[in-house]
Amino acid sequence: MSNYSDFSARNYRIETELGTNNKNGRVAYKAIQIPTNLPVLIKEFQFAQTSSNWSGYDAFCGEKEILEQLDHPSIPKYLDYFETNSSFCLVCEDKQGIPLTNTIEFTPEQIKAIALALLEILIYLQKQPQPLIHRNIKPENILVDSSSGQLQVYLLDFGSAALLGQASDDQIPHGPLGFVPPEQALNLGLSLATDLYSLGATLVCLLTRTKSAEIGTLIDDNFRINLKSLLPQLHPQFFHWLEKMTNPKQELRFNNAVAAYSALNSIDLSQTPLLVPASNKKLIRGFTVVAFVAGVFTAVNTIQYQCFFESRNSPTVFNSSSVSSSACSQLTELGQYLGYMRDGSDYHRFILTNNSSCANALDNCRLNAANNPHKDLLCTWNGVEIFSTQD
Repeated sequence: MSNYSDFSARNYRIETELGTNNKNGRVAYKAIQIPTNLPVLIKEFQFAQTSSNWSGYDAFCGEKEILEQLDHPSIPKYLDYFETNSSFCLVCEDKQGIPLTNTIEFTPEQIKAIALALLEILIYLQKQPQPLIHRNIKPENILVDSSSGQLQVYLLDFGSAALLGQASDDQIPHGPLGFVPPEQALNLGLSLATDLYSLGATLVCLLTRTKSAEIGTLIDDNFRINLKSLLPQLHPQFFHWLEKMTNPKQELRFNNAVAAYSALNSIDLSQTPLLVPASNKKLIRGFTVVAFVAGVFTAVNTIQYQCFFESRNSPTVFNSSSVSSSACSQLTELGQYLGYMRDGSDYHRFILTNNSSCANALDNCRLNAANNPHKDLLCTWNGVEIFSTQD
């Protein structure tokens, strides 16, 4: 028997649950409007849940107010709002399409078309009486549909959207790290260029066929995406356009969506072949951040680096280093949380701080790996694997 909420009294029948955020008391459902058989999306804020907090309600109300004001064919339309004994519910149009998280190979020309469609949406948002910043552009929030013979692109989830210039006491970055530009992650103030970074990072995922969860492997310690090594065959004009979109400094990006659209629209990618992205990166498995406070990551335990070579039966520890948490307490760049290393001569340290002792252990690991190419290398952080030359 289903544990879903019963909205039949409101003429809605739930088809499936899309996701739950227990911390914020929010649940999303695919549903059907009974009289019309219209597919809808219902977002429920369960205020009666003991785990719920009112920040979830604020986001819920914010999305309702925003969707009520918007009228664009590529944005889910606000349809209804109702209350139950234990929750508030927002009903909006359920756009049909395939999320960009699906494994789909697009040509550069198709990716350009997707980018232009999304920029048209951003132009609409930025031309509102008070410009609107989406703050959560990523592949999961974008649908594409070509069933009509023409490419349709939809932008979803306005739960994190904010008005430009709106004061915020929120210290938690909206959106996943890697898609979030530095100014948003560090709560330094938004601009019309903020969503452009997230859109650019999304396009990089499409071009390199990188999963959203792995976007951090493409970002260096300066919050920059190394497009030259990732996409050496990319059309030069498209390369420079994408590089500008993803510049960590917002003042060096396009000023707004109109400027980005105009620049991209003039680039001819019709003869550009399907790209084969570089594939020499390895994803770090199992690393989680231990604390986040106002844009600064801090380590709360003694950091143990341990590197060893794997033989078939027994590993040989050749180097280990221990440093106190105070020595590595403050990371100088937010992007360093995403720590990773690359194979080959081009590599990045897992963690960079003002104290060089934190980085020396992994430098030694990398040096020993170069000197012992016949062995597999494994490096761990507090017992968790952070780098391995093994498949």
